[in-house]
Amino acid sequence: MELKIKLWRLKNTGSTILTALGAMTVLTLLAGVALTRISASYRVTFQSGSWEEALRAAEAGAELAMASLNELSVDSTTAWAGWSAADASGVRTRVYSASSTPPLPAHTGEGNTKMYASLRVDPITNGSRTWYRIRSIGTVEVPGGRAMTRESALKDVKGTKNARSMLRKITFLTDRTGSTLKLPQTSRAIELVAQPTAAPLFQRGFTAQYALTMSGGVYTDSFDSSDALKSTAGRYDPLKHGSKGSIATNSIGDLSDLGDSYVWGSVMSNGGAISRINNVQGEIINNFKTELPAVTAPKWTTIISNPSKLTGVQTLAAGTEAAPSRYKVTSIDLGSKDRLTIANPTPGQASYVEIWCTGDMKTNAQAVFILQPGVFAKFFVEGNFSIAGGGVDNRSSNAANFLLYGISPTDGTSRQFKLTGGADFTGVIYCPGYDFVSTGNGSFQGAVVCKTGTIKGNAGFHYDEALKNVDSDAVGGYQMDSWVEDIR
Repeated sequence: MELKIKLWRLKNTGSTILTALGAMTVLTLLAGVALTRISASYRVTFQSGSWEEALRAAEAGAELAMASLNELSVDSTTAWAGWSAADASGVRTRVYSASSTPPLPAHTGEGNTKMYASLRVDPITNGSRTWYRIRSIGTVEVPGGRAMTRESALKDVKGTKNARSMLRKITFLTDRTGSTLKLPQTSRAIELVAQPTAAPLFQRGFTAQYALTMSGGVYTDSFDSSDALKSTAGRYDPLKHGSKGSIATNSIGDLSDLGDSYVWGSVMSNGGAISRINNVQGEIINNFKTELPAVTAPKWTTIISNPSKLTGVQTLAAGTEAAPSRYKVTSIDLGSKDRLTIANPTPGQASYVEIWCTGDMKTNAQAVFILQPGVFAKFFVEGNFSIAGGGVDNRSSNAANFLLYGISPTDGTSRQFKLTGGADFTGVIYCPGYDFVSTGNGSFQGAVVCKTGTIKGNAGFHYDEALKNVDSDAVGGYQMDSWVEDIR
């Protein structure tokens, strides 16, 4: 009897063990299925999240490239800091990460901490200005196993992958950043075209980057050549003068001295206090700052090379707005009784001329520079300016018709724009890399932008308010013209 009981207990114990083993097997299988499904779900989540992060990295890189381009208009010597040197085609490259300067956004989270943007910037010549193509590849790590998992939303009812899943390119073997692969990576590429923007820089009568000094009987005021109530036949009329002849400096005011000159307008500086401002008729502002983009040499593809220099008595013909006459000369030197005339071949219509001078521009004694009515002239000068004698006879009586640009020196040397004599001058001077010196007694109508300004004598500087809507040929920055994701 006792033996039967033992056999019965042993039999039931075996059944219990088998039942337990069976239950454990079922639970293990269920756990395995659950883990497999959860693992796939997590992998989809990580891959999908990393795919989105790759786009953010690419966009952040493109923004940093745009920042470098916009820095060109402020300081070309630091704009490309950290980038590769330009190759023969002008192409520059760089890889940004969280440790770069400036850095990509800090990237932390579960499993992956690396975020990179590989950049390539190609210059594109478009007329006289340079555009840029920015290619940015954003790369991030993908936590999880080395397997590609697609969420169901990325397939249609037939199981075919859609465009979004095709974009999700994951690398399991090669580190796209050139380092050692720790986790799988995914990348997305975008291409932008950056368009240069012209800068409306003639917002006041006189703007200097650094010190500004005035003395003698010099004064400033304004008029508006486009308004008959503020001008007479488009010219300055002292009986209609305005109070927008403002002057400004980007430096602290302590460096500047107005000598109690009359300023019919506001006076602005970047902190500090300008000396002797008792006769300023407008506001005193000490938190002023503006960008004065550098002027670079033209990049013309068609040039008229004859004559090689401008001297004596000469006449140049202007062209159309679509095809302006473009001359490149080594110097402009008008001596006693010399005369340079820019002729309008179609009187009554507008005509255009652009002159690039690789040396100095000088007018002396009784020399006269004549712009016939309807002529729009732009001068790009690499050397010094010295305008005296008969000065400039702008017969359109409009400052916007005569623009003088001083190409900003890159060799560390100084340049000067000197205006002397008693002749009138109607035009715009944009020379942010030049020291401007005026010792004349004539009438100046237009606007001046310079590095430093020294104004002596009894000249009247009359700012033409119509210039506030005139764009400078200097690049004022870059803006995005197009954006596309490269799915190749």
